[in-house]
Amino acid sequence: MRTSRSSLQWIAIASGATALVAAVPGTAHAEPVVGADMHGTVVVGDARGPINGGFGFDGRFGYRFSAVLVALTPEVGAGYIHLVGDVPDAERGITRVFAGARLGLGVIVQPAIFAHAGYGWVSLTNVDGSDRAPMFDGGLAVDLRLIPHITPGVHAAYNTVTTSPVAHQWVDLGAHLEIAF
Repeated sequence: MRTSRSSLQWIAIASGATALVAAVPGTAHAEPVVGADMHGTVVVGDARGPINGGFGFDGRFGYRFSAVLVALTPEVGAGYIHLVGDVPDAERGITRVFAGARLGLGVIVQPAIFAHAGYGWVSLTNVDGSDRAPMFDGGLAVDLRLIPHITPGVHAAYNTVTTSPVAHQWVDLGAHLEIAF
């Protein structure tokens, strides 16, 4: 029941943002957007043991729909996280592909929320093969829209790849840059 309620809330938010864009004539516009994210990573949850943290990067492509104070960006992307730990065998790489959306409010300083779902591959150093599982992320961002078509910002996100028996969970803290065409 909780999952369907959460899905309905996201659909309501997206529908409301779309209605707002459509209701304001002459001020709405849409543009393709390419984004790059770089972040430090802190491991949380059960996988934390020998793993401390790491670093990663993501690439995103979407189409931003903007009107008045609202920007909605459906997007797809891919990313890589390299996690390190206290022992060499704890190192691992996580590759992800995902789709989701961002919803921002504001003109010059634009706080935003985002969420993605997709698929992740966890590869252990010195071990052949990888675990594959669904992945999810969600977070907050603050963008600075000072220069037309160029948007820098900062973000924080919770991420998980639901591998078994232990899900890989981490928090990203980083910066991003979006370029609109």
